[in-house]
Amino acid sequence: MDPEDWERAVAAGGMPPLHRFRSTNENFPSRLTTATLGPLRLAECVTPPGESYRDEALARSVNRELCQIDLILDGHVTVEQNGNRAQLSPNDLVVINPARPVHVLSTATTNVTIISPRKLLRLSSGELDRISATRIRGDSGPGAVAASLMRNLVQASADFSPRQAERTVPILADLIAVALTEDDSASRSAADQLYARIIAHIDSHLMDSDLSPASIAAAHFISVRRLHQIFQKHPHTVAALIRERRLEQCRRDLADPANDALPVAAIGARWGLSPPAHFNRLFKTAYGYTPGQARLSR
Repeated sequence: MDPEDWERAVAAGGMPPLHRFRSTNENFPSRLTTATLGPLRLAECVTPPGESYRDEALARSVNRELCQIDLILDGHVTVEQNGNRAQLSPNDLVVINPARPVHVLSTATTNVTIISPRKLLRLSSGELDRISATRIRGDSGPGAVAASLMRNLVQASADFSPRQAERTVPILADLIAVALTEDDSASRSAADQLYARIIAHIDSHLMDSDLSPASIAAAHFISVRRLHQIFQKHPHTVAALIRERRLEQCRRDLADPANDALPVAAIGARWGLSPPAHFNRLFKTAYGYTPGQARLSR
């Protein structure tokens, strides 16, 4: 199955559409198993390492009354949506608004997806946007119960009678709803809320050449030492996060034909990565190929 076949299979299975932007495996070994359980659409997906996205045009084609919940069975996934960013490992859950743009970067991955009417989960549109692309732990608390039920749901759904499905779906939806809202923004610690504001600040200032831990700390009225303390429980240091986000922007620009007239070095400089040799080195270290090769491989 090639990426185009995969996109067609996703659409045929009733899943929200996604474009496969880049796969690091030319053979694209993948598998998609779909099922239904009452009003729920279910899928188990096996995909190779790569990147996918849903843009505004694709998002407009999706029913706005739906909600997507993913459980990661194997691999590591980064999901970005509505200014939120979730870095997911096996047993983690994430909720996604299928009617909004989304960006997904993953290793070879197996995941279970549920597409549910939003009203079943008692989520308003605003609540869904607020909690989308936030990590929900599936190894403890309500998340663990939801994850255990989702794990084999695609296979088990074939054994449900219509009456059994009718009785089971509300119970399953209630358990998932508790897991999704257990860690929403209203219950986050002050440090978590500050971290979210800092991430938003970084994303909106990536083109600023003077973006640094000192400038970020000053903008949030905290010391640089306090800034580094906030980042200690997260996967990246401040500098590493800035570098990764800038490289991601460069990679997207290099893949966009609209930027073909721009020299590779100019794209790096636009996102604060210069001189050219430094940009090339960082890019190749991160992705295994040079910026020039990224442009040529489209």
